[in-house]
Order: sequence, then structure tokens, then C-alpha cells
Amino acid sequence: MEAIVKSEKDIESIEWIKLPFPGCTVRILGRNEETGACGILFKMEPGAELPRHGHPSTEQVMSLEGEVEIGGKKYGPGSYLYNPPVIEHGPFKAGAKGWIAYCAFDGPTGMEEAIGMSAVRK
Repeated sequence: MEAIVKSEKDIESIEWIKLPFPGCTVRILGRNEETGACGILFKMEPGAELPRHGHPSTEQVMSLEGEVEIGGKKYGPGSYLYNPPVIEHGPFKAGAKGWIAYCAFDGPTGMEEAIGMSAVRK
């Protein structure tokens, strides 16, 4: 696999993909088709909610814009969240201005089918 470099303009041109939760979308920035590891932008519209969930791989999240409430506590830009594999986390609720975060997964996200990504090659 080669390095992936995208400019701000390239990223702006990537389509937002709707998740099965109202007001929640993702942009897939890059993905290793063999391992499922990927980087995505995750966006929640104001007041949107993401239920408690888990992923089959490690997820690291960096808050970029807006605010999100997790476990009754609010987190803004620069906040970081580390989720070990399979451990459930959330629910998440976006603040009044919504929330955008960068998420990095070291393997499959568990939401490949929902966002139209192919399964990881075996």
C-alpha cells in the first residue's frame, strides 16, 4: 500500500455518507483494504445522537469542531477518546453547533456494510 496524501480541497470533495442514525455522517479519508484500518471524519448535526456501540478494532477519536456529550460530560475541540476493541462506548450527543471528529481504526470498524465499504479481505 502506498502513502495517501489529500489536500483540504480533496477532503472537501469527498461525499458525506449517511449512517443509520439521523444526523450522523462520515467521510472515508483512507483505508487499508487488507486490514480494514482506516481514517474517517465523523460528523453529527446539532442534537444528533449515536447510541451505545462498540467496534471490533481499536478506535481513536480527536474532536475537531463543536461539542459532544459522553456520559453526562461535554467535550470540545482537542479532546481525545481511546476505545479498545469490542468495549462499548457512548451514547454520544452532539452539542448545539454539532460535532466533527477524526477517527482512526486499526482494523475493521464494524460499520462497513452500513457505509458501503467492502468487507476486509481474508
